[in-house]
Amino acid sequence: MWNKPEDYYTQETWFESVTTMPFYPEEAVQQFPDDLIPYNQTGTRPFIRPDQGQIRLMWTGGRGFHRMKSNEITSDINLKQKLDFVTEGLSASARYSYTGGVGYRQIFFLSDYLGYYLNPADSTWTRYDFNGNVNYDKPQPKLDVSRAEGLTGTNRSHYYSAQLNYDRTFGLHNIAAVGVFSRRQAQYGSSFPSYEENWVGRAAYNYDQKYIFETSIAHTGSEKFAPGMRYGTFPSLSAGWVLTEEDFMKQSAPWMNYLKVRGSWGMVGSDAGIPRWQYISEFTEGGGTAGFGYPMTYYPSISEGVIPNPDATWEEAVKRNIGIETGFLKNQITVVVDLYNESRTGILQSRRSVPSWVGVSSIYGNLGETKAHGMEIDLGINKTFLNGMFFRVRGILNANESRVVFYDESSTVPEHLKAEGKPVGLAQRMNYYTPTAGVQNIGFYQNFDELFMYPLASGPAPIVGDFRYLDYNGDGTVNSQDRVVSTHPYVPEMTWSTSFEVGYKRLSLRANIYGISSAQFPMRQGGMFYLYPFTQNKDNAYLIHEDHWTPENTDPLFPAVHSMATNQYNYQINSFSVLEAKYTRLRNISLNYQFDDNRVLNAIGAQTATFTVTGTNLITWTPFILGGDPEGFNSGVDFGAYPMMKRFNFEIRLTF
Repeated sequence: MWNKPEDYYTQETWFESVTTMPFYPEEAVQQFPDDLIPYNQTGTRPFIRPDQGQIRLMWTGGRGFHRMKSNEITSDINLKQKLDFVTEGLSASARYSYTGGVGYRQIFFLSDYLGYYLNPADSTWTRYDFNGNVNYDKPQPKLDVSRAEGLTGTNRSHYYSAQLNYDRTFGLHNIAAVGVFSRRQAQYGSSFPSYEENWVGRAAYNYDQKYIFETSIAHTGSEKFAPGMRYGTFPSLSAGWVLTEEDFMKQSAPWMNYLKVRGSWGMVGSDAGIPRWQYISEFTEGGGTAGFGYPMTYYPSISEGVIPNPDATWEEAVKRNIGIETGFLKNQITVVVDLYNESRTGILQSRRSVPSWVGVSSIYGNLGETKAHGMEIDLGINKTFLNGMFFRVRGILNANESRVVFYDESSTVPEHLKAEGKPVGLAQRMNYYTPTAGVQNIGFYQNFDELFMYPLASGPAPIVGDFRYLDYNGDGTVNSQDRVVSTHPYVPEMTWSTSFEVGYKRLSLRANIYGISSAQFPMRQGGMFYLYPFTQNKDNAYLIHEDHWTPENTDPLFPAVHSMATNQYNYQINSFSVLEAKYTRLRNISLNYQFDDNRVLNAIGAQTATFTVTGTNLITWTPFILGGDPEGFNSGVDFGAYPMMKRFNFEIRLTF
């Protein structure tokens, strides 16, 4: 790229050019000769805008293309056998699966690239080479097709399991049990194979569908840990009681059709995200050298890698749940309430309290602890009237909260920058490239006097109309030690959804609404391209940018306008680039009619005909100011973010 800001997430190779030069047939060029019209009409040519300081030479297809191929095989062998001759209800099964694949890539490449610019003032063309210089003479290079096909990767996996099942009923007693053994061996490329093994047992019992009990135990192995620490044992149990099956409930509350209380307790283990070989010492050749002897001989340096931890083992989580399921008035009203609680211990983390003068890169330990709790309420109403009118409503509300209970950190870390005590979602991203913490804005510099009164951040000097930042710790300067975490986590603490349907006989109207509570997230690179208009030679101004600081507009939404996004005082990780992402969306609404004129249906040979009009993503209520889709990954804050499209469908469905 020529004079383009570095942005490894959204290089223009992600996009197809929509501004290529039109194709001129050979007969047209001969009839209207012009030595400024490119003679080669077969290559892809981007539209060049030197007036913006850019020549876009790297569009998809502009420098060639990759041809990808792969060979894959998937096979499954399943064996099942009833063992009623041993005891009724007993059966066994076995399974073997193999998957494998090989990928290849061949690159077809242009060694050089020529682009063209049409001057709208006099309709003349200018021809540029790859370096942005005017060049009318260099021939258009041909596509290089000589590169050999190369191997991009291989994978293979063996999985086998054996299972024993037992399911039998004795009068009012129902018994079910299962035992499973499984093992998987997987390998990617030339890496060392990875292994996992599981032994699982489960037993369930219920009496007359009133008293329900279930217990299970899992003995799981992972080769990520040292011998002797590879297996973890994780039990669980649950119980339920259907009270409406009891005689006393049938007599005292006949209006209640269903009432069930249940509870569960379980322990699970996880090795997700834990690197392999934590228990093995590692020494690597360093970049420096040391000289000895006469004459001097230089030897490479050897450095120690991660300190081994032979005691690293499974992260464990204990989960508890209490639930109530109810149905009233012939199940026209249903309510389900779940309360849950989770405590997670033994989270493998790098010890942040180890000082740097110890001289090791990192030391890992099963130290971290978190907790979480929440609730979910599911309410349903279903009513049909004698005249054929009906309505159905269902609403679901989910609320959750989490905290970091313990995180190994240095005692010198200020409280507002510690992960401990913060919501898990915030703590996980506090030290990311786009962290969930930033310095706080306290207005704008309104005059030249204020430029000398407030503590400054490093970098370019501020001008009148730029942000003022809060010196949170009062040390006289604004830096990373003054950052404060967001008020709300990246993941919303509450979500809700509502669906309803109302109808009369064959006509019905349906709608679905979904929303989330306050959720805050940082914009990548401080929102360079979206928060600061006209920067980096981009046409990136919105109408909302009209509300920027001027001497006549001293309480705006945006700071003073600059010509460069990165070379200005406002370009800091600050509260301005942490956005509110809550929203409520009308996801879809549909009108449905079932046609019942038998004469017409019989005439076309159809049994039923249904007409439906549907609108999708019609309305979104959100405080997010820059457009895009708040439900999407980028949420409209960067290149690649795409606005949510409204869609209307008309459907005719015939059944013959």
